Amino acid sequence: MQNSTPIVMEQRLWYNAANSSTWYFVPGIIAIVLTLVGTFLTALVIAREWERGTMEMLFSTPVTTTEILLSKIIPYFLLGLGGFIITLGAALLVFKVPMEGSFFVILVSSILYLLTSLGIGLLISGGLKAQFLACQIALLVSFLPSVLLSGFVFDLRNVPDFIAVVAYTLPPTYFIELLRGAFLSGDNWTVIWKDWVILFLYLTVFFYLTNKTLKKTLEKK
Repeated sequence: MQNSTPIVMEQRLWYNAANSSTWYFVPGIIAIVLTLVGTFLTALVIAREWERGTMEMLFSTPVTTTEILLSKIIPYFLLGLGGFIITLGAALLVFKVPMEGSFFVILVSSILYLLTSLGIGLLISGGLKAQFLACQIALLVSFLPSVLLSGFVFDLRNVPDFIAVVAYTLPPTYFIELLRGAFLSGDNWTVIWKDWVILFLYLTVFFYLTNKTLKKTLEKK
């Protein structure tokens, strides 16, 4: 005897069951806030010292280049962590975005990206020595790409191949991938470890270049 019970097809969206654009965009706002604090503001730090003439005074003291960099990094790192806590709280309490993954993954990912952004900002600031120019370069190489080319606005699966190649050379792309995964789909450790390693390599390169730039400047002076 054949079963006469009809089969009912029920569609279900993975990772965004409410089909809400808020769930998709709000995690990326954390990346935008950390980019503003990490790169945009930090890009002005050393350049301001050069314009005011206080960098020469720092060079005349016994402090090392590493100590100078730490003095510039720590305040903005703490400021960035404050921004991270506020935006995370807004995402969970105000916008009701679910957090399927662990807070640990989100925190470590944010710290790695914030340090990377600080490295970019310090490299720009130390190399250009002019606040206005540093501000413009920071806007072009960090803020605009983090909005337009990181997957924050446009899904990278739907963009031309050459744009996707550029997008995957940018640190915000991997950070937003980590955030959306942690919020909406849970902890996929294969993706997490890959993106953590990439962000760590980025921050290592940027801080190395920043340290070398300041040493070369010292030699010229």
